[in-house]
Amino acid sequence: MVERNQAAYRALCTDLQNNCYWGYDYREDASITGEIDDDTFYNDVKFDTEVGDSINFAIRLCEGGELIGEAILWNMTSNASCELGCRILPAYQGKGYGKVAFSAAAAFAETSLRLCVTARCDKRNTASRRMIEHSGFALVRQDKTHFYFER
Repeated sequence: MVERNQAAYRALCTDLQNNCYWGYDYREDASITGEIDDDTFYNDVKFDTEVGDSINFAIRLCEGGELIGEAILWNMTSNASCELGCRILPAYQGKGYGKVAFSAAAAFAETSLRLCVTARCDKRNTASRRMIEHSGFALVRQDKTHFYFER
């Protein structure tokens, strides 16, 4: 993530409709204090990366282009596993960008970082389920609200 993407990243993080499937509501994020501005979410990503809580990948239409989404490796465990998530700004959804980014991030995590990658999605989010399954993940279980996948 780079500074020039702060406004687009803020839009991604504060889109309540998009993030209801992601399981995130910035209004309930205890790490956010004070007024929200373009630095808020950018600084959170920097901090999470520095302390090893996550690895965030900016999704762009071309090298150096504007941010249209993110893929994130998070929920890392001591047994070398992690969860992969992906979200795309609404204007770019349904065009296959998530599938490409999700697949690339999974391959990077597995080959370069030697991590076992898992994924999950809200049961209402059929587009996310298609993206995950397209990337070679298989459904392994479900609960009341989520599908869980492994590759």
